[in-house]
Amino acid sequence: LISICDGKGDWLVEKLQPYFESTEKLQTLNLRKNSITEKGFSTLAQSFMKNQNINLKSLNLKDNRLDRNITKESLSIFLEATKRSLKHFFIDLSWVANNSENFEVAEQLSTLDNLESFNTIEIEQLKQSLKDKALHLSQTLESLFTLFLIKKFNLEVNSLEINDNVKDTRVIDLIINIVNNQKAIKFIDAKNGNLHPQIIEMILNIKELEEIRDVEKNEDLNRILSENRSIQSLAVSKNGAKWSSTYSWVKKLKVKGNCSTDEEVSSLFNAFPEIESFSLDSFHQVSLKSLSLNLIKVNLKELS
Repeated sequence: LISICDGKGDWLVEKLQPYFESTEKLQTLNLRKNSITEKGFSTLAQSFMKNQNINLKSLNLKDNRLDRNITKESLSIFLEATKRSLKHFFIDLSWVANNSENFEVAEQLSTLDNLESFNTIEIEQLKQSLKDKALHLSQTLESLFTLFLIKKFNLEVNSLEINDNVKDTRVIDLIINIVNNQKAIKFIDAKNGNLHPQIIEMILNIKELEEIRDVEKNEDLNRILSENRSIQSLAVSKNGAKWSSTYSWVKKLKVKGNCSTDEEVSSLFNAFPEIESFSLDSFHQVSLKSLSLNLIKVNLKELS
């Protein structure tokens, strides 16, 4: 069943309610761009719950008006009603980036054994691709769903991108549990975020970490570098950071921003005296003379 009656989605669901409560044949329901609200979605979910023979395999609710008022209760009822048959589910939920209800919904989604895709996440493809790309950690529904899948299927992850909106203790505990069971996390991108203290402790416990990028707080970055000598590659966005020690094991350094004073440049090269690769993404206000003098002091093999 494909509907294109834009603006009358709730009316359509209400008129078809007896059909939804009894159909055995409906497998694909595409209600994209129908202006369905929470009222219509709730009616649809309740109708499916009453149907003991529901065999729905695909539901598309993209581009509706659900993104402001959909409730966890309606989603839970729908997923419970269709858990035996549902394979593909598409819905707009971008508004709940920090919504605490995401955790429960993502966990319920991950229990659907027949589900093959949720929005852009293709489960079988995810299983194959995690080793080749960084896992993005945030509190969006899609990110949490991915985390629960990793836990469910015991998937291997090599790289992490950590969003600083991760504050919910349940999410943090889930992330730590997953990371602690990984064999080898090699790369972490902190995305210039102010990371939760428990996330910093988690990073400190990753013993084979090779590369870290864009940790915002000076004290966090210095501590991570001091306690993990396996880190060979580093990217920093605040190159004027106060370095508390010398990190001779770091061989590759990328600076994002300005080396604007002689003091900043000298401090940087004093902290990383053994670098073999140096990259600067902007020459704006760079102290070129100081930079040149310091570059010739190190055993540089690559410059970009």
